[in-house]
Amino acid sequence: EDGISTLDWNITVTVDPALFVVTNQAGSIISVYPNPATNKVNINLPGNGVICLYDVLGRVVVTIEDASNLTTIPVTDFERGIYFIHARWGNISIVSKIILE
Repeated sequence: EDGISTLDWNITVTVDPALFVVTNQAGSIISVYPNPATNKVNINLPGNGVICLYDVLGRVVVTIEDASNLTTIPVTDFERGIYFIHARWGNISIVSKIILE
């Protein structure tokens, strides 16, 4: 408060990667293609699970409860822009970014 003194803080954050993984890197354990997409988005999962497509405001656009290893989402009726795919199976959760043109 005096403008001269400083105080250091140490904060430890632990994230269990087995519970939540955020990725948009090549070589991910899921495949999302094509990206950018115009007509459809294909999602390859290593097992069956749940897929949700979110817009940039966090609104759920599509939910697929029983997604299989290969799931296709038609996107021709969606607004162009950035979306996020949240895929969950077992105790794994991954978010990937997709662009619709």
